[in-house]
Amino acid sequence: MKVFVKKHINCLSICFLILISVAYMKLWFSVDENFSLNLVNYNFKDLLYWDSIDVHPPLYYIFLKVFLSPFHGDFIQKMILSRVFSLITSLIAFVYIKKIINYFEIKIKWGFSLALFLIIPNVIGIDNMNLSTLMNIRMYSMASMFVAMTFYYLLRFKTFHRINNLILTYISAVCASYTHYYSAFMVGILLISYLIVFFRSKEYKKSIYILICGFFVMLSYVPWVLYGMTKQFRDLPYSQPFYKFALEALFAAGLIILFCWPCVKLYRELSDTKKVDLLIIIYTNLIVLGTTSLYSLIKDPIFLFRYIYPSLIIIELISYSYCFNKISKKDIIINNKVANKIICFVLVFGIPAFSIVSFVHEVVRVVPISAMIYKNDRMLSEQKGKDVNISYVKNYIKPYDINHSMLNYDVQYSMFIHHEGRKTIVNDKKRADIDNGVPNAVHRKNVFYVK
Repeated sequence: MKVFVKKHINCLSICFLILISVAYMKLWFSVDENFSLNLVNYNFKDLLYWDSIDVHPPLYYIFLKVFLSPFHGDFIQKMILSRVFSLITSLIAFVYIKKIINYFEIKIKWGFSLALFLIIPNVIGIDNMNLSTLMNIRMYSMASMFVAMTFYYLLRFKTFHRINNLILTYISAVCASYTHYYSAFMVGILLISYLIVFFRSKEYKKSIYILICGFFVMLSYVPWVLYGMTKQFRDLPYSQPFYKFALEALFAAGLIILFCWPCVKLYRELSDTKKVDLLIIIYTNLIVLGTTSLYSLIKDPIFLFRYIYPSLIIIELISYSYCFNKISKKDIIINNKVANKIICFVLVFGIPAFSIVSFVHEVVRVVPISAMIYKNDRMLSEQKGKDVNISYVKNYIKPYDINHSMLNYDVQYSMFIHHEGRKTIVNDKKRADIDNGVPNAVHRKNVFYVK
C-alpha cells in the first residue's frame, strides 16, 4: 500500500482535490458571499462606489467580475464559477508556496505537498466559513496568492538580483494591497524586512531598489486611499463581540505556535542567508497577529482568523512539509522521544482527522441542503410572471448555520430569482422586514412584501 501511494501520489492527490472540490461546492452562501455575488452585478463605477462603503479594497470583486463576464448562465452557474475562481487562486497560491518550500531545501513530491495543502485546517475545517478558505466566494484565497507571489519574488530578487523579479514583486505587492488590508500589511512587512536585511548586509544597491519598489507600491495605492479608505475608515463600520475576537486570536496563536516549532529544527539546517528568510515569514505572522490583536484590545475587536490566512498558510505548509519529510524518513524531529511521538501523532493523525470530520460533515449535512436548494430554485423558476412568491417552497430545509454566517433561505431564493430579472414576494410583512434587513445587502432589497 505504501509503495502504491508513493508511486501514484500525484494522481491520487489530484483525485483528492477533485473529491474535495465537488464536496465543498455548496449552493448556500453566507452574508459576506451574498455581498460578493451582489457586487459583481454592477458596472465597474457602481462596484467601486458600493465597495467603498464596505471594509475591503476592490480588486477581488473586479477580478471576479471579469472572470464571470464570458458566462451568461443562471445564478447557480454564477455561484459555482465564483467558487471555481477561488479554487484557481488557491491552487496558484499553492504553486508559489511549493516553490518557497523548495527554496528552503525541503524535498517532498508535488503530490504529497498538494495533499498536505488540502488538509491544513484553515484550508478545510469544521467551521464552514472561517476555515474553508479554499472555495469561499471571498478574497482570502486571492490575497494568499499575491502574498505568496510577493514573498517568492523577493526571494528571487535576493538570490539573483534581477530587475524583472523586482518588477514582479511590485506588481504582486500592489495587487495584494488592493485585495485585502491585511495582505497589504503583510507585503509591507516583507518589503521593510528585506530593506533592513539588505541595509545591514551592506548591499546598498539592493536596499535602494527595495526602497524604490516600496515607494511605488505606496504611490500606486494613493488612488484607493483617496477614493475608498477615506470613506471606510472615517467611521469603521465593522466590529464584533470581544469573545469572538479572543477565541479566534487564541486559535490563530495556537496554530502559529504549533507550526512554528518545526521551524526551529529547519532553521538549524539552513544556510545563514536562508535562515533570515525563514525568520522573516515567521515574524510577518507574529507582527500581523500581534498588532491587530492589540488594536482589537485597545479600540475595536476587528480580528478574525481568516484575515491572517494569506501569511499563515505559507508558514503552515513549510512546517508541515518539513515534518512530513522527516517522518517519512523516520528521522527524529525533536530529541525528547515522548514529545516527538506526541507531536508526530498530532501532525500525522490529529490535524488530518480534524479535516476528515469537516469533509464528512460537508458530505452528510451540507450536500443534501445544496441539493434541496437546487430543487427549490428550479421549482420557483417555473412560476410565471414578473413576481415570484417564495412563501412556500417544495422542499422544507431545516435551519442550518454552524457559525451564524449563512443567509436565511428567503434571501437564497430571492438571489436566484433576481438573477432572472424578476422580483420575489412573501405574504408575511414581518418575514419581509427580516429578509430586507439582512446585513451587507443594504444596496439591494431581497424580498418585497405583498399585502
